[in-house]
Amino acid sequence: LKLLLMQSENTHRNKDAASNCSKSFIEKLVCFLMLTLDQMGTRINDLERNVTELMTQAGMEALIKQQHGAFIKALLITS
Repeated sequence: LKLLLMQSENTHRNKDAASNCSKSFIEKLVCFLMLTLDQMGTRINDLERNVTELMTQAGMEALIKQQHGAFIKALLITS
């Protein structure tokens, strides 16, 4: 972020001070917002992946318990 902001400031050095100030601020704000949104998107993707993994694990555990229960019932019925 600092590198982007420094590059932004360097590109506008030759322009007059008033437009340089406002454009630098706007560019800084845009860079900050873009980076923040990108980080949020990454976190949301990670969260979705973790939820999916947990749901899969929970489903597998429920299936194992169900199969285990059916196996026990089958043993009891045949004995």
